[in-house]
Amino acid sequence: MHYQTCVFRELVWFPTFIVLLFVFGGAMTSTFRGFRWWLGSCCLVLLAGLEAAGQLPVGQPRNERSQPILAWGRPARRGELPGQAVAIADFLARPELAQAQTVAGSCHVLLHLPQPLSLAQQQALAQAGVTLGEYFRENCWWAQMAGQVNLAALRQANLHQVVLPGPGHKASPLLVANNLPASARTVPGQVDMLVVTPIQLPENQLHKEITQRGGELRFYHAGLGLAHVRAPEAQLAQVVASPWVRWAEPLPPDPELQDEPSRQAHQANVLGGTLGGLARNLTGQGVKIGVWDGGYFPGHLDLANRVEVVRPGSPNTAWMQHGTRVTGIMAGSGTRLPFARGIAPEAQVFFHGNISGQSVLLPANYAPYTMFEAVERQGIVITQNSYGPLPPTPYGNAARALDQIVNLHPQVFHTHAAGNYGSGFNSVVNVAKNLLAVGNADINGQIYFQSSRGPAMDGRLFPHVVATGVGVFGTDNPATFVYSPGTGTSFACPQA
Repeated sequence: MHYQTCVFRELVWFPTFIVLLFVFGGAMTSTFRGFRWWLGSCCLVLLAGLEAAGQLPVGQPRNERSQPILAWGRPARRGELPGQAVAIADFLARPELAQAQTVAGSCHVLLHLPQPLSLAQQQALAQAGVTLGEYFRENCWWAQMAGQVNLAALRQANLHQVVLPGPGHKASPLLVANNLPASARTVPGQVDMLVVTPIQLPENQLHKEITQRGGELRFYHAGLGLAHVRAPEAQLAQVVASPWVRWAEPLPPDPELQDEPSRQAHQANVLGGTLGGLARNLTGQGVKIGVWDGGYFPGHLDLANRVEVVRPGSPNTAWMQHGTRVTGIMAGSGTRLPFARGIAPEAQVFFHGNISGQSVLLPANYAPYTMFEAVERQGIVITQNSYGPLPPTPYGNAARALDQIVNLHPQVFHTHAAGNYGSGFNSVVNVAKNLLAVGNADINGQIYFQSSRGPAMDGRLFPHVVATGVGVFGTDNPATFVYSPGTGTSFACPQA
């Protein structure tokens, strides 16, 4: 039974019980006797009507709308293990349990460790034939078992049970409640999902597994362990229950651009100076930066011969202005307008247009896919991102993908605009754990009223820093405005 429906039933029954106790119990004066019988009858009629309509289900569900929710099972509450706990000896003694969790020759389960993981435990698990993966929750870690597993070594690692998660434990609440954005319903009867898989799972094996369940593999990045899967709506719970799914959430909508005398405010003029004193001659020379944004106007004199357009992005004029301005604020030379000189005027820039008004999960548009490729092929060390989804923003698959890039390539540094949604809980647009979230401040160093802030849903504080983002001049269409000002965390971010 759906948890929210159960809560609604209890909230209705309890006060009604109190009213009925008042009506039918105890002595009352004859003046109110007629009224209390009338009130009690109304309450009983109301409850009967709600029961008949299926709003207060008791026992088995009466309508088909409840069936998909039941298929997910009850999600774990805080403090509970995310699935069925099985003693490790029983698990190894029952081949059918391991077989149900096996894909591509390896068994994928959650290992429950009663205490925080230590280095000695990691070494003991490796000796036992267990490859430890990502942390899930409640002291449970994803793990991969291949071949013969040493039970004695597992016990030495203080591991006594595995956890077998059901589909409701591995799915976003939006999927379970069937509360899906339009981006996840582009085909009638089908749902588009962003799915975390084991790292380096063979693509042909994943394609086979998804096809067998009536789904379609739209795109897959083995290095990030991230897949775009389209599956029949009626089979979602069965698909998510598969051993190759570690987490599933609806396909997110397209991100929003975060737009709404800064070199002196950040002392970039001092750091980039060459004349003694505090001057450090830091001009960005030799630094490779990746800019992910809406679009780009080529041909600006300030950016000549230093910007390689890898993906042009959207032809929309406003988005091209946004991407060109962000690039100039970060790396413009100030040749035509010296006070519009960028923070790193000699850096090399690789521009990736990742917002096109189409599905964000197309390989050419989805930032984590193209970032992974850019790091390995172009050698970028900084990513600049002035876009993001509408808050509130939980820690989801997109944030995890950014963190995974840093885990695999520690030299990479993500900068991300915090967003322009004002103060308030969880108003930032990206809550990855390995990025610098940049807020917007005015020329006096005061945080701008539109700048997004934290804390995030898990309590982390945002933004991490602020930079001037009010009236910041940057490069524009070289055929028209040449330069233009902009306000927002979009234009604070490239200065950080």
